[in-house]
Amino acid sequence: MNSKQPHDTLFRRAFADPRSAVALVRSALLRDPELRHIVPLVAWDGLKPIQATVVDAADKLFLTDHLFEAPVRLADRTELSLLFVPILEHKRQMDKDTAWQSIRYQVRTIEWQRSQPERHNSWPIVITIVIYHGDEPWTAARDLREMFSIPASLSDVMRDALLVHLPGSRYVLHDLREEPDEWTGANGLPLPAFLTLQFLKHLPNADQSELAAHLKRLKPHIAELSNLPNGKAFLGFFHWYLMNTSDLKLSDIDDLYRSTVIPDVCDSLLTPFERYVKQKIEAGRAEGLAEGLAEGLAEGRAESARTTLRNLLERRFGPLAASHLQRIDSAPQPALDRWLLRVLDEPTIEAVLAD
Repeated sequence: MNSKQPHDTLFRRAFADPRSAVALVRSALLRDPELRHIVPLVAWDGLKPIQATVVDAADKLFLTDHLFEAPVRLADRTELSLLFVPILEHKRQMDKDTAWQSIRYQVRTIEWQRSQPERHNSWPIVITIVIYHGDEPWTAARDLREMFSIPASLSDVMRDALLVHLPGSRYVLHDLREEPDEWTGANGLPLPAFLTLQFLKHLPNADQSELAAHLKRLKPHIAELSNLPNGKAFLGFFHWYLMNTSDLKLSDIDDLYRSTVIPDVCDSLLTPFERYVKQKIEAGRAEGLAEGLAEGLAEGRAESARTTLRNLLERRFGPLAASHLQRIDSAPQPALDRWLLRVLDEPTIEAVLAD
């Protein structure tokens, strides 16, 4: 898990599930007055993630595991393909340059698509979706053309002539303030995805009373999640998210969990090793979680490197296969040290456990 990008890490975990992605994209499009009409035409059961390596103009890695493709089936039986590109900046503040960011991602995505041998003659339609979970209304330009300054003194004819030559890119804004705080399952949003949106919407930087109120409100859903497959792993992610977005001390977060969340679930969220790392980060003795892990190992503050590695892997990837457990159990200490550091950022369990 990447402690420097907690919003992206939590979102990536929840919406890697195509069912969650479908519900989120549908919800965003239905709120858009111009795009809501295509929702019934999209074959949502055919939506699939596309694994790509896309870099924008600023050499910033694009979150390719949230590039989705779905077919649109028209009445005359023709079919076109739409690419949905959520921009996962998880913007907490209004960003006036979002339209510029959107067109960069669109262009890079189209370039990647056309670089594939089977698609080199295609010109895919890319719809970018900005996920916003700030507290203030979004007032940034929604179309890149709105960001250019054209003198008002020009005649309408001259203004129209210039506008024709401006690059345009409109994005879909999905404002989480419009997401309901009640979950019924009727909208198709799986419970882990619903709770993820709730955490993103309400909990970053919440004070102690606000955090307590939201956890108490979500307690029935948290109890239900704890009984689902991989549910406790998700609760571990939520706890980790709070540790990396809250100004509260670890002891305060733990107290709130114990008073508002099921105690036996709370007991399983953090190992002693992870508590030690968090305390060191709070004390300013480590720059990030990776450094804290390395120092914690050096000082021998973990119950066991193997136990810690298994816990972290299960929290990130779900139940471990027998082959993974055997590999961990037979690994020497230097390999365990390397894998503990890799578990924060590698995309797959195989990449973590690579020699």
